[in-house]
Amino acid sequence: MKLKDTLINDFENAFDDFDADYDADPVRRTVIEASESYRLHVTVSPSIPEGYYHLKIESQWLGAKDPNGLQTRYQVTLSKKNLLNLTETLLEATR
Repeated sequence: MKLKDTLINDFENAFDDFDADYDADPVRRTVIEASESYRLHVTVSPSIPEGYYHLKIESQWLGAKDPNGLQTRYQVTLSKKNLLNLTETLLEATR
């Protein structure tokens, strides 16, 4: 199986787990350390209507006046299918 297919399957499985754990903790967060002083915070949460997800990407610069402050860089609400298409596009772009 291709790497892309494996990653897409893992991502889809994560969404299945995400849906199953909705009552426990519906929000998923990840911090990507782009450098020693710059971070990206990625949040995915269920949205309305059912089957849609809100993706939010925020940046944090540790050298800023408020190093704990987050700046919204991108946010969008997409269906699961479109979020998976976005993920696939990002994976293909890195090949």
